[in-house]
Amino acid sequence: MDQFVRSYLKQWELEELIPRFEDEEINERAFKCLSDDIIKELIPKLGKRAIFSSAYKEFLETLKTKPEPVDCKFESTSSTSIKQEPPKLDENPDPSQNALSAPSIDEVSELPEAHSTSPEPPPPVETFSIAPLTDLSDVDHETAQALRNLLEQSPTASHLRDKKFLTRSSRNLLSEEIVYYLYFQNNGALTEEVLANWARAVEVVFKDEVAAIYYRKQPRGGAALGTGKLCEYYQRMK
Repeated sequence: MDQFVRSYLKQWELEELIPRFEDEEINERAFKCLSDDIIKELIPKLGKRAIFSSAYKEFLETLKTKPEPVDCKFESTSSTSIKQEPPKLDENPDPSQNALSAPSIDEVSELPEAHSTSPEPPPPVETFSIAPLTDLSDVDHETAQALRNLLEQSPTASHLRDKKFLTRSSRNLLSEEIVYYLYFQNNGALTEEVLANWARAVEVVFKDEVAAIYYRKQPRGGAALGTGKLCEYYQRMK
């Protein structure tokens, strides 16, 4: 992340987001092209995202008043603005050289047939709710305490307890640690309920995290266990 992005986050009093933007390599060009979906992924919690979105909207309005356009697409550099003069026509053209000869029947028969192709529709984009947890149950509190104990005893992930904001690498480490523990505690058979409870526990322990990032039920009655970081690491261990 460059100084451009860092200065704006400090100006908006969102310094705690700097490690997150650094981990995702958000430079000046990427910062000017953030979509709503990207902002949701970068800032899961609603409060900080509301503050950032309001300031970012004003930031985009200021860009419109500047003469330099914001380029969010990759364009080929081969095209230039150099004007080329049209070729000069011969004042006395030779009729024999300009005559167009019609193709023969054999040549026409060898031409490939034209096939009309239509572009394939893009794959559906998976969406999920990022609403914060409410009405925590006894199971939520018990699982959250089990997660705290796990991190306290872990030689590789104990440092995560003191983090207020998890980067992508921290999330991966946390997910791997949880799945490794659950895999041997449950003899390699993890259920939707177990994964969902521990995903909620992550949000209880780490206030800026969202349970849906770690586990989401499979939509439309699919055969898979679900999606999310916990499912990803569980599939690797199976």
